[in-house]
Amino acid sequence: MGEYGAGRETRVALLVTAERLFAERGIDGVSLREIALAAGSRNSGAAQYYFGNRAELLRSIMKLRAEILNARRAELLDAAGPAPTTRDALRALVLPLAEQLGDTHYVSFLARLQSDYAHDRRAIHADGEIDATFRQARDLLAASLPGLEPERFRVRFRLMMRMAIAALGEYECHPDPRIPGSDALTAEILDIAAGIMLAPTSPATS
Repeated sequence: MGEYGAGRETRVALLVTAERLFAERGIDGVSLREIALAAGSRNSGAAQYYFGNRAELLRSIMKLRAEILNARRAELLDAAGPAPTTRDALRALVLPLAEQLGDTHYVSFLARLQSDYAHDRRAIHADGEIDATFRQARDLLAASLPGLEPERFRVRFRLMMRMAIAALGEYECHPDPRIPGSDALTAEILDIAAGIMLAPTSPATS
């Protein structure tokens, strides 16, 4: 294996290890040094060498998973046609994340990220390639709800995505025996998400 290949392998090992440790301990619960050692690196400064700082490491984890998530969302949106329904758009937003359960620690990582690192989330999402199809699905969801004012949409969308990620992340860490598998959980989440987005506006929020 050449030097380039070895470097890429080390980088991916650091990202996969960091994803797992952040999911287990929280975003601020593990040091870059601990990540490097847990990844099997002989250099305790390897994570800092490859990524520089915590924010860049977080962004790089998201980039690692972006390709498969963006491709799956694009596939779901293409299947839904030029004018997706509200449920079509919600499936494109939620299903690719749900399909990561069991294969990676990414959903639990995202759940930790949204609870522990909200103050710097904008910087982490600065690279458009991370969530290109996510933004497309969000915009199509908005288009499917023409009667919902933009500010109300933004509030509901944030709450809906936080709910979906938190529920998937909790199931990944602590599967509920009352739920017969991740497909059933995903169906429940999509029903709840549709309820959030389609609920009538009350006098208190209108």
